[in-house]
Amino acid sequence: MLKTFTSSRLVAYILGLGLFFLSAGNLFAQPANDNLCNAVSLTLDASCNGVPNGNNTSATAQSGEPLASCYVGGPNSAWFSFVAPASGLVSITTDFLIGTNDDTEIALYDLPGGDCNNLASLVELGCSQDIDFFNYLSTISTTPVTPGATYYVSVSGWNGTEGTFCIVVNSIVSPVNDTLCDAIPLTVGGGCAGTPNGDNTGAIAEAGEPVASCYVGGTNSVWYSFVAPASGFVSLSTDFLIGTNGDTEIALYELPGGNCANPSSLVELACDQDGGNIVDFNSVITSATVTPGNTYYVSVSGWNGTEGSFCIEVTESVPPANDDLCDAVQLTPGAVCSGTTALPLMLRWK
Repeated sequence: MLKTFTSSRLVAYILGLGLFFLSAGNLFAQPANDNLCNAVSLTLDASCNGVPNGNNTSATAQSGEPLASCYVGGPNSAWFSFVAPASGLVSITTDFLIGTNDDTEIALYDLPGGDCNNLASLVELGCSQDIDFFNYLSTISTTPVTPGATYYVSVSGWNGTEGTFCIVVNSIVSPVNDTLCDAIPLTVGGGCAGTPNGDNTGAIAEAGEPVASCYVGGTNSVWYSFVAPASGFVSLSTDFLIGTNGDTEIALYELPGGNCANPSSLVELACDQDGGNIVDFNSVITSATVTPGNTYYVSVSGWNGTEGSFCIEVTESVPPANDDLCDAVQLTPGAVCSGTTALPLMLRWK
């Protein structure tokens, strides 16, 4: 026997069905900033104070939206915007233990013409998927921008990952020795005394600056100089338990003609990425040959954009008297070493 609805039951059924679909619609609603024209404006240097300020749950790719170069699985992005600071440098990060999206992807865009309905005109300036092998959040390191201009940031999730997150845009002031002409003089033999004497946070490559042969991920270097000692040999090191940059890269250069405004004329003499013994990923250049009295330049960068403070030292390397074949020390047959006297590097006998 078929059941029949009374009028009151029918009304209740219809209302219940409507409430179900309304709830389902709210559950799967797209974020308010799912489209570029609805980008949420971010205040520079504003922290999240422990509370997520973004959510890409149910976000979709807008018609014409570009797929950022580092994104995997297509964009399910929410959009943000900011006005570039007077310094002309920013960094952007989701690297916080805030929110439920633990595998973000972020991309920075310029929008020439300013038409938010024309997504094809977006120009990618930077992209980040994973900070490292163990951290799936995202950071775009120091990037040049035009002061006062508006830029856009897409926040997506790896292969469709969704959830809440914190997104922060920081204004960056470049280091005082970010350019070759502002290289800080180092005293040969001078130490750090436990305190960092350098920091490449906010450093960028200047026009014409070479990328040293051992550098990975471009160069975000700061510059130093020194006058070569009488021996004609120097060693350089950042291999100290000092500072926050634990993955440096260093390069030694001469500058024929001495014109610091022309960094393209630099000639690389030596380069090291991971030669450290105290800190494996720090850097050491050993016994480089230099001309006594001449000025040389040192670039200190970070692997793949690594930033932070460090100690850089230049020491004189005095070779032993018998470092060359013609200076070989003559040994007497039958003679033995006494005490802890070390054997010479080059020996000859009759």
